[in-house]
Amino acid sequence: MRIGGKPSVRKRTARLTKPSGFTLVEILVALLLAGLLVSAVSAVLLGSVNRKVRQEERITALFLAQEGLERWIALDGGSSPSGIEVDRSVPGFPGYSREIRWEEPGQSRLRRATVEVRSPDGLVRLETIHLPREGG
Repeated sequence: MRIGGKPSVRKRTARLTKPSGFTLVEILVALLLAGLLVSAVSAVLLGSVNRKVRQEERITALFLAQEGLERWIALDGGSSPSGIEVDRSVPGFPGYSREIRWEEPGQSRLRRATVEVRSPDGLVRLETIHLPREGG
């Protein structure tokens, strides 16, 4: 109701109590949801970084194993019919060790070589069969 052209008391109080902004509960719920979202994204990123580091360690170990086999073959498969060569720590690669074993199974001149590289992440093994050159 209007009295004398002025807004009624009811309308004036309605304007004063009209909510403006967010309540404390709404703000807390929004912060909780934002926190959950940030933690989920950071967990995914952290897992991705860990997988990348492990993959790089495996690639390095595979490179060292291949390099060990190539060096062994360049030496014509070792000077004796069987043997073992161990690098307790590979120079330039801390935390990695390499072991090369070879043998001549049976009467054939074929030599089987196994290279194992231990890395911080695990073990990489390569095997090959090699026929030494004549007279070697």
